[in-house]
Amino acid sequence: MERVLEQKVRKVVEGRTDTPAMLEALQAIAAFYGHREGGNTAEARKSLRQDLEKQNMVLCDRFLELFEVLQKRLAVLDAHTANLEGHCQGIHARIETAEESMSAFLARAHALKKQQADAEAKAAQITSFLDRFTLSDAEVAALRFEAVDKIIEGGQRPFFAAMTRVQEIRAGCGALVGSPQQSAGFEMLEALSEHQEAAFRRLHSWILQRCAGLERDDAAGDVEENDVALGLGLRTMRGRSALFVHCQECLLQRRKDVVRRRFLQALSGAGLGGSGESGGRREGRSLSGSGGQRPIEMQAHDPVRYLSDILAWLHQTVASEKEFLQNLLGAGAGEGGDKEKDEISASLSSSSVKQEMTQLEMLAGIMEGVAPLLKARIMHLVEPRSFTNSSVSSSNQLILSFRLLNLLAFYDVTLQTLGLGGSSKTTTIDSSSGTTPSSSAFGQVLRDTRAQAHHFFEAGLRQLGEAAMASPPAYPIDLSAADLTKDAGRQLTEILWVHESSLIPTEELGYEVDEVLTALVEPVLRACRLGAEGLDPSDAAVYMLNNAGMLYTCLVGSNSSSSSSGGCVGKWVERLKAEMETWLALMVKYQSEAVLERTGLGPLLERAVAVAASSSGTLSATAGLDAGTVGEVMKGFYQGLFSSPQFEKLDDPRMRARARQRTSKVIAEGHETAYKLFSKGENGYPEAGKFLIHTPEQVRILLDCEEEEEEEEEGIERRSEEE
Repeated sequence: MERVLEQKVRKVVEGRTDTPAMLEALQAIAAFYGHREGGNTAEARKSLRQDLEKQNMVLCDRFLELFEVLQKRLAVLDAHTANLEGHCQGIHARIETAEESMSAFLARAHALKKQQADAEAKAAQITSFLDRFTLSDAEVAALRFEAVDKIIEGGQRPFFAAMTRVQEIRAGCGALVGSPQQSAGFEMLEALSEHQEAAFRRLHSWILQRCAGLERDDAAGDVEENDVALGLGLRTMRGRSALFVHCQECLLQRRKDVVRRRFLQALSGAGLGGSGESGGRREGRSLSGSGGQRPIEMQAHDPVRYLSDILAWLHQTVASEKEFLQNLLGAGAGEGGDKEKDEISASLSSSSVKQEMTQLEMLAGIMEGVAPLLKARIMHLVEPRSFTNSSVSSSNQLILSFRLLNLLAFYDVTLQTLGLGGSSKTTTIDSSSGTTPSSSAFGQVLRDTRAQAHHFFEAGLRQLGEAAMASPPAYPIDLSAADLTKDAGRQLTEILWVHESSLIPTEELGYEVDEVLTALVEPVLRACRLGAEGLDPSDAAVYMLNNAGMLYTCLVGSNSSSSSSGGCVGKWVERLKAEMETWLALMVKYQSEAVLERTGLGPLLERAVAVAASSSGTLSATAGLDAGTVGEVMKGFYQGLFSSPQFEKLDDPRMRARARQRTSKVIAEGHETAYKLFSKGENGYPEAGKFLIHTPEQVRILLDCEEEEEEEEEGIERRSEEE
């Protein structure tokens, strides 16, 4: 008991009175005690438990009273809840029924939607297929009814756009073969072929009409060469090879007539005659070939200018016609690409169908019309008999022939670059026909006339050489260069100038410069040698030096600016130089011997040298070599020292100076030999100083022998610098 009490006391003591629960309980008890009499008394505390239980019963009764009202209300609520539950079950049943109906409806709607999408996709495919493989009404109208060259806004051409569309459809239909749409593709091709054939027939007729218009040759109403519509038509017509070849032939024939007519107008300055509209237009023109230019035949008096104008006009025409064909057929068209063949041409053998012409073949065919006229005029110019009644002198005929040859060579090579050359180097042989496809009648004319000009030029060279050898020129009185040599020098200068001014490579010229120089120079030198046979050796050497010097000067002057022919000219320069050196040595020999013979020193020296070599005694004791005779001879030599030959008949001042100095050198060497012989004591001339007035050095100075050595050294240095 005590333990229980102790625990309770300890619990009361340990319990906290400041907690919210404790304070709330104390407040409630305090209020409870306030209702009793006496308040918080010991009696009241003892009966606290009982009071609390009674209070609790009172509260329970009051709760029951108040809860009864709530119970009634809950009963009413329960009735309403049961009613609502019934309604909800009915609604739930209806909803389940609606869900079943909606599921069936949605499934049906989904199936219909899928069918709609499939139908729309098929409709889009069909529309796309029809748009890709069928022509629209506007395109059909453009192919069958509208004008071929009609242009709408934006610069578009409906006919050619429709033709392009047809080609695209045909290419697409070919891809349908072997596919599920194969039958549809064949049906569309059949319908499309009708429109295409009608369009090709209309296009063929229109092209022929336009090609007929190209024949007009009037500057005021000339057809524009860069005709876009005609070019489109020709390029489109390539889809039908037979029709395209016919159009090519028509175009070629018309342009061939136009070029031939224009060439005749350019030559004469007048048309082919006739009347009508075109003749009326030409009445007001001046004498001009085309474009107000002077007629080419007004230069017929100058063969080089005449031929140059003709070939320049034709060169310009070839370039313009080539550009014209490129604009019409397209760059590179007709050179062998993939072409669509129609059913008829595909079934025919290649031997029965005309082959399509390339642009170069068409250009060659166009220029073929002027080939006979060109050949006749060139042959008239290059033939030697054409110069008979002209103002051209015989000496100028060779130069003129060479200028014409170079002119023909230049245009032959130039036209080869344009594809019209006739040279065998640039053509290949067709084994089936045995012809040269890349050759042309126009190029063949240039090649043949060039060969004829070369032949006539070589014949002229031979005739000049034969004439020079048959009738050697007589030497002039002053021994100057012969007229034949002067003409040959002028011809050399002109020929080398023409050769160096050529604009084509040396290997394309067709001749060798060395052969030309040889054919010109060798006959002249030989003829001059024959003409100098009646002269004494010294005069013959002077005459040949003048002739060889004339040729040498011409070649050296031409070689100073030479490039391609420098080697050939240099060879002949060296040969002429060697020729001149030979004649110069011969002339010096005879002239020096003549001087020594005239002064008596020559025979005296020969005898003295012979006696000294034989050692038969002293020189002074020999007859004719005594001191008196030697003194007289040496006195005469010194007196005639300044009367040496001056070589005035040599035309070249430098050659004249060299001849004089070399002769003086030989004379000085003879004096030096005599001086050494007569000044020796053992030869028996104790008074040699009386007649040996000048030493060898003094004689050299008096004769200007040192200048030659200096000039030779300067010449060697100058030649080394030039090399």
